[in-house]
Amino acid sequence: MESVTVDFGNGTSKEFLAKLDTGNSTKASTLEVGEFKEVGKYIEFNMEGKPIKLEKIGKSKAKAGEEIYERPIVVVPQITLGLRKLNNVPIALVKSRDNKTTNLLLNRDTMSKMGYVVHPNNAHILTKEMEKVKIV
Repeated sequence: MESVTVDFGNGTSKEFLAKLDTGNSTKASTLEVGEFKEVGKYIEFNMEGKPIKLEKIGKSKAKAGEEIYERPIVVVPQITLGLRKLNNVPIALVKSRDNKTTNLLLNRDTMSKMGYVVHPNNAHILTKEMEKVKIV
């Protein structure tokens, strides 16, 4: 687990607790953003009290047990992990990750593009330790 800063554009960024999931080969990483709505080809939600509007580029289909969940995929301008930054990152949005220990799940593709290798026995090697952020 690491703390990751997500830049949403419009001068809005937020630090989240992220799980670096080497076994996750999904189409996009997954981020908890609270309530959001689809308006045409855009996804709208609030972060830190500011409205965010990102273009929907596709859908992710995640299978959990017998159920399949469709999630809209947007591109956030940038994420920062440790000293490395990655631009134009596809992220699937969910209302809540209440049953999970982190706000953000980074998939294998994103970690690879950032050039990180994960050791499963270590947590917070690159970043300060933090708790899961409460999304309102």
